[in-house]
Formats: sequence, structure tokens, C-alpha cells
Amino acid sequence: MKNVAIVGDCHTARIFEHYKAEETDLNIHFWGLAGYRAHNLDYNKTAEMKVRSSGMELPLDGQDHSIEFNELPKCDLVIPWIGYVDIRTYLTRYDNADIIAREYVDKTVDYFKDSVILFAEPLPQFRQMLLKYPGISPEYTFEERQNQNKLFLAGMNKRIEELGLPKPISQEQILATLGVNELDESMTRNIAPHPMDGLDDEYNKKILHLFIKSAENFFNTLDL
Repeated sequence: MKNVAIVGDCHTARIFEHYKAEETDLNIHFWGLAGYRAHNLDYNKTAEMKVRSSGMELPLDGQDHSIEFNELPKCDLVIPWIGYVDIRTYLTRYDNADIIAREYVDKTVDYFKDSVILFAEPLPQFRQMLLKYPGISPEYTFEERQNQNKLFLAGMNKRIEELGLPKPISQEQILATLGVNELDESMTRNIAPHPMDGLDDEYNKKILHLFIKSAENFFNTLDL
């Protein structure tokens, strides 16, 4: 059985909720942490500090599904899925998203050197800037965030191509899977008394299935 790890932010914790081992021949491990980002990324420090994942945001069985980063097993395939938080909150201030993205690719390849890396482009930005309360972080317009999104994708994809890595799971694939042209607040999860830029269950389930199918297709290609 092939081992696959999906490493990301809170959105990874949300798609984890819909994982059913019997639906795939892959053994998938999830490590998603709220706020995890590419800016100042340090996998070694994350492992040394035994940083725990968020597990599942809504564990239906009441169990703690979080794991320490250093507990991730050696995997045949790793799917990194970060950058959304950077684009939303941090990178507009510095306007260097392409540089951060290139460094993110290099650090990921270096840390997971014994695995094949299939990057997933960051979750697309919601049209609205959804924050728990005003002032929790800088607020940027959709256009400002989209500009950083384009820079991030350009830097990320150029470096992936330079290194000869598999073509990433794209934002276009994510949006097509969800059947929309962009994300907006009508698609968000209504489980908190404040605005929340997390997708509702039906959408998280579709993204999970996209990732699983992408991993399965990758291994099937190798078997040809």
C-alpha cells in the first residue's frame, strides 16, 4: 500500500474530516495546522518542536486525531498545500510572493527528499476578506490578494518546472471540482459566531476527492 501525506493549514484539517480509508487503496496521513504558512517556513523546526496538527476541525467520533509533525511516516508521495494564509494576510505587505513561493518549493523538496512531491496550489482567495473580528490582521482588497496570488503561483510553478517536479494540482482544478469561478462567503462553513473563510462540508469533500484522485492517477501513471 502506498503512503501519502497531505501537509497544509486549517483547510487540510477540514478535508481530513471526510477521509474514509476504505474509499482508496492509498494510506493517507494528514497534518494540517491553522495558520501554517510558507513565509518563514522551517520544517526542521516544526519537527524538532513536535508541533501538533489541528487534527480534524469537527471530529465526529470525539477523538483527538492530531499528530506531531515528526510522527509523519516516510511517504511515497507528499502533497503540500499551503500558501493561502500567506497570500491573504502577509505577502501584500512585502510584495514578494514569488520569492517566498520559490523558497517554499526548495525547502519542501529538501525536507521530503525521500518522497515524490506533488504540490497543490493554495486554496483560491475568497472574494471577501473574512476575519474573526476587525483588526485581527491587516485587511486587503480582493484585487490586492489576487495580485499576490498570481505572483505566488508564478514563482511556485516556475521553480517546480525548473526542478522537473510533477505538475501541481491547480487552482483551476480546485474551482472546476467545486463548480464555481471563485470562492465567496455563500460557500463558507457556518459553525462559528464570526466570519470564517473555511468551506462548507460539500466543498471540502470534493477537494479531498480531487487530491485522492490526483494521487491515484500519479501512481497509476508510474505503473504503466
